[in-house]
Amino acid sequence: DPHTTEYIERLKEEAKLYELIVKCQGYLEKTDNQRALARVMLRRVELLYFKPDAVNVSIEETVAQSLGTPAVTDITSLMESLCGRLYRAKSDRIRTRTVLCHVFHHALQNRFHKARDILLMTHLQESIQNADVSTQILYNRAMVQLGLCAFRCGMVKEAHSALHDINSSHRNKELLAQGLMPQRISQLTPEQERLAKSRLLPFHMHINLELMEAVYLVCSMLLEIPQIALFSHDNGRRKAQSRIFRKYLEVNERQPFGGPPENTRDHILTAARALYVGDWRKCQHYIKAVKVWDLLPESEKVKEMVSRQIQEEGLRTYIALSQNYYSTMSIQRLSEMFDLSITKIRSIFSRMIVSDEIDASIDGQRNIVIFNQKADSNDRLKWLATQLAERNHGIQESLDKLTEQHSGITVGGSRGSRHAGA
Repeated sequence: DPHTTEYIERLKEEAKLYELIVKCQGYLEKTDNQRALARVMLRRVELLYFKPDAVNVSIEETVAQSLGTPAVTDITSLMESLCGRLYRAKSDRIRTRTVLCHVFHHALQNRFHKARDILLMTHLQESIQNADVSTQILYNRAMVQLGLCAFRCGMVKEAHSALHDINSSHRNKELLAQGLMPQRISQLTPEQERLAKSRLLPFHMHINLELMEAVYLVCSMLLEIPQIALFSHDNGRRKAQSRIFRKYLEVNERQPFGGPPENTRDHILTAARALYVGDWRKCQHYIKAVKVWDLLPESEKVKEMVSRQIQEEGLRTYIALSQNYYSTMSIQRLSEMFDLSITKIRSIFSRMIVSDEIDASIDGQRNIVIFNQKADSNDRLKWLATQLAERNHGIQESLDKLTEQHSGITVGGSRGSRHAGA
């Protein structure tokens, strides 16, 4: 139980353990025992990678004061030095775990590009399934932290991509070694249950699951809502990037009574519905009301980033839903509606035109956007008519089959009666 005094007391002893590891490292460096030295250095890295720099500096100062050595104040340089030496180790497991710890630490410090580059250069995604269970758990933790880092840096697509596999599995707690699913426990033998519980991480190493889900759902909202608006009439043209988000959204829309949102997921789904109808201010209100953002460092900057993304995606959604009803749109008017600069409005239109999301052109002199109307521009009506025709055809085929079956039974019955009479 992390809330007991015993847990706190055990946690305070971590500094003594770290001091012992530093002493062992110094001894093994003198004796030149490279194999044991690599294992000890890995243990040191595993005690450093998940903590903020301020905590690590405090521990280093305590250890330096106890050993009478200069204190390390630059944790990034220390991690670079330790990981650089461990990359030359002979053990594949030690190298793999070092890479994942290094990626996690870079992501924790908002160095997304460095963390991503290390992960891509090692090609761990292709071979992680062959690693042991504890290393796979560390990989999952590194990917989640990388996704949270991308979100804090304003990279929505990258955050969604990193978090997608964990959140779509419905086993995020188990995959991160932060608990076991009740239905999963009932399927395990006592020995397997004991082994699974031994892999669970202590509470101070946990990643907040509610925060992870909130980040994933917000990223899904920003990616999916404009796509739903653009291609809702086109059956199968664009594959859903987040099936689980669309499922949540459909369930939320089917509710007979929509009360006020009660939890984080409800807030985000309500915000998504507001974004779909173009009410970006209401969407911002619901997203900012999510309390879990306070767990992020510099949460106000994160809220501002999300608010800006909502304005831009709200504009894209409005354009997608309105393009069939307007021949022209005033860029100045859109700038006032969505509180965006004219340069930003033009940039968004240009991206949509280049990606073939809309068929339009920008008139720079009159500061308007001209939509190229077609004879069959009402695609949604055309799609609905096609769907109706296909369903009618399916119903007709079913009726024909039933009629044939019924006729066959009647003819067979009458033939059987005549044969019996004969």
